[in-house]
Amino acid sequence: DSTTDETIWVVDLNFDESDDWRSKMVNAVSVAMSKRMALRVSVTWFYDNLPALQTVTLFDQDPALPGAVAIGTVPFELDETDILVTTSLVVDF
Repeated sequence: DSTTDETIWVVDLNFDESDDWRSKMVNAVSVAMSKRMALRVSVTWFYDNLPALQTVTLFDQDPALPGAVAIGTVPFELDETDILVTTSLVVDF
């Protein structure tokens, strides 16, 4: 076959806290360009139902302006969904 496809789906569950679960899905297709070379494109979706918090510095004014002073930190919730698109040239020796 000159074309192959692949789908992988993984779900991580937390049995202690049912709202805390994650999922990852990969969809990929590879197309043979010759006997030794193929082109592969994939899309990966990452989903986290309870995303992590990241500490962000809080400024008294726009931090790009001169004289900006950090006045503290605040928690910031990261996105639930991330998407990664990759392309690869596969060489078989």
